[in-house]
Amino acid sequence: MAKQYYVDEHITICYPYETSCTIRRYGVLDGIIGERMSQSEIDKVICEMVTRHPYVSGSMRLHLAVMWEDGNVNGYYHIFDFANDRYAEQDKEPRPTIRYEQ
Repeated sequence: MAKQYYVDEHITICYPYETSCTIRRYGVLDGIIGERMSQSEIDKVICEMVTRHPYVSGSMRLHLAVMWEDGNVNGYYHIFDFANDRYAEQDKEPRPTIRYEQ
């Protein structure tokens, strides 16, 4: 079996003066969460995330992991903490959803 890569579903965010929390509304990442891909496919997804900057309105950061699996063995491929430098200018959403910066 070939090694498969995926974006882990456990994505956390952190609002100012709060502890980190897991979100379930994946927004722009909805179609790729948990989807198994080749290394070249996941690298394209990673490039898009790095250049388009995923964030949740009002949140200071978004933490996610890109994992790999090979049979019964799993591991981390990359771990990201995307900072949101504009969180102070944004409103906290009642239903946090991941977006890309415009």
